[in-house]
Amino acid sequence: MILSDVDIKRYIESGDLLIEPMYRDTIRENGVDLRFSGYIGKVSHDDVFEPGETNPDDVYRVLYVDEYIVDPGEFIILSTEEYIKLSDSLMGFINLRSSFARLGLILSPTIVDAGFEGALTVGLYSSVMPV
Repeated sequence: MILSDVDIKRYIESGDLLIEPMYRDTIRENGVDLRFSGYIGKVSHDDVFEPGETNPDDVYRVLYVDEYIVDPGEFIILSTEEYIKLSDSLMGFINLRSSFARLGLILSPTIVDAGFEGALTVGLYSSVMPV
């Protein structure tokens, strides 16, 4: 079931959903807009990635930036500003708003497991123009 804004507010008030910091203007009709922290991960590994052999932590170089332009063909990972805590009865999906998709951005579809706690990390790809 996809939650309405009323349901989301109810889960926040009951403590089953924690979002910190919480900006009331980010609760939408069927979700919550999240903001990206200044931390991004850029691929810094040119070798073939061998699952089970390559350490994923060695693949990315983490940067802190105030602003960042994602060039066409570039893939980065981002962390949310918000700290999220879901009860065991809630799970979530991370999707990209269509206004950003129309600019050629592609966000890795991400499932947030029930009981998750922490900042969220997602992959972002720019396909057609610098954004």
